[in-house]
Amino acid sequence: IMGRANQSVGATQFSVLVTQLRIPGSLLILALFWAIDRITPKGDLFGFLKPKPLEIEQTQNLVVSIRNIAELHSATFCGEFLVRNSKGKKGSDKKDSIYLIVKSRVHAGFDLSKIQPDDIRIHHDTLDITIPPAQILDAIINPSDIEIFDETGTWTDAQIQQTICMGRADIQRIALSHGILTKAQESGILLLENIFRTLGYAHVSITIARTPSK
Repeated sequence: IMGRANQSVGATQFSVLVTQLRIPGSLLILALFWAIDRITPKGDLFGFLKPKPLEIEQTQNLVVSIRNIAELHSATFCGEFLVRNSKGKKGSDKKDSIYLIVKSRVHAGFDLSKIQPDDIRIHHDTLDITIPPAQILDAIINPSDIEIFDETGTWTDAQIQQTICMGRADIQRIALSHGILTKAQESGILLLENIFRTLGYAHVSITIARTPSK
């Protein structure tokens, strides 16, 4: 998605220079799971077990394995943002300002560590699982991705860091406005369904919890 937009909160203003919403290489994860599953004895992949009659033990193993995945990134919003901040100048009505060009990547997906045993129901080759809603997992801004485009007055490191933190929060809001959670949920469910089917479950039903699992 290419475009230009403006966001402002308080004294901090943002101009989206270039943005892109994309699905990361999650299929590579699926391919890795499939390959390891094929070469691992008895199809045991990090604790995932093929369906067996002892479904209680099977459920516990599946819970542990899903929790080990922890955060599943299924969508990324990335772009360049022009961040502006201003502050008052002593003895003057004029304000000092600073402009930063910031490259950021916002990751969204599922926090699978929240999965509880009651969220998983197994019957023979049928798996019914409830997962927490998609959420923003992180917004990455590396120091090397920050450039001071223009500034007036003197800005301390602490003031620059404050500007970056304010920018990170608004960048996440921009990602939400571009539908990152919808994309993350759609691609994440598809990925999980394929993984579970590869592990031997013929019928997979994934439900999104109304409220995040505790």
